Amino acid sequence: MDEQHAARRRRREEAGGPACRDADPGLFFPPDGGTMTSGQVSRAKALCQACPVQQACLTIAVSFGDSNGIWGGTTPGERRRLWDQAARLRSVASIVTDLAAGRTVTVAALDRPAVVYHLTTAGWATERIAGALGISPATVDAAYQRGRSAARFAAALSRGSPGKAPGRSAA
Repeated sequence: MDEQHAARRRRREEAGGPACRDADPGLFFPPDGGTMTSGQVSRAKALCQACPVQQACLTIAVSFGDSNGIWGGTTPGERRRLWDQAARLRSVASIVTDLAAGRTVTVAALDRPAVVYHLTTAGWATERIAGALGISPATVDAAYQRGRSAARFAAALSRGSPGKAPGRSAA
């Protein structure tokens, strides 16, 4: 990369432009609708990781229901899982209420990130959550990270005008 190109890229990044602007689109979208290699996915995600518009890019993909390629540092499967977890954040209120009241509740593994996220934001310590759900503190931490990602995703959706879940039919 020559000096002028590097200077333009720095100015664009400082101005908030996408990090992928000068990248080969084939890095983010498989040619001819094919499958991306794990190396392609890793390289695309690495570029997205440092992008100042990563969240906006993800919101655009979800708003328009785009289920192909890497958008906002996520694969189509990851976007579907985020969409599902964002929906779960809204659906676990009664479970969280029961746990807060001291009731014994069985939490399905798919609901765990949403429940852990809500309990953590309500001030519960990792050890308390682990004891209430019968899981390890490491599992609590991993579930919290997934729940937090889903909460950020849900917040981005509420700022945009989402269409349908990626890869899903409109209801």
